[in-house]
Amino acid sequence: MNNIIGLAIAVVAGVALLVAFFVTLGVLFPHVIERTRIHAEATPGRALLVGAINLAFLAVITLAVATFADRHKIGLLSMLAVGILAVSCAGVVFGLAGMVRLIGTRLYREADPFQHMALGALVLSLASLLPFAGWFFLLPYIALTGFGAFILSIFRRDFAANHSHHP
Repeated sequence: MNNIIGLAIAVVAGVALLVAFFVTLGVLFPHVIERTRIHAEATPGRALLVGAINLAFLAVITLAVATFADRHKIGLLSMLAVGILAVSCAGVVFGLAGMVRLIGTRLYREADPFQHMALGALVLSLASLLPFAGWFFLLPYIALTGFGAFILSIFRRDFAANHSHHP
């Protein structure tokens, strides 16, 4: 029984932390997250493809560099592998933030951007907790689409400017 109570407390705390994290990202990087949201909303299929290809490429590169560094005992290359991994994770986080904003915007258009972030983070966090469908389908789809939208937002800023429509 104590395990169930502990798990429930951990889930509630985790969801609250994710909401706070994504709201904070929305406060600190509003333009980056908005451009990512625009790309995810306008071209979700393209964003998914770009995200999947780039994440696979970065994973292979990271693994190859780390393996080479380990075999040849080159510490500097190990740091490069960690750097590539960190940049990849940051891209996924910003992509998730864009998807959180998209979900929040679609759920409650009249809210302000920070309410969009809070609502989107809450809904996505809870939906991702669903066994199997949330873990293996929804969250990877959201993460890959968001990552791809983030990459597109970096390289196609003019697109976001032309497709921006405030709800």
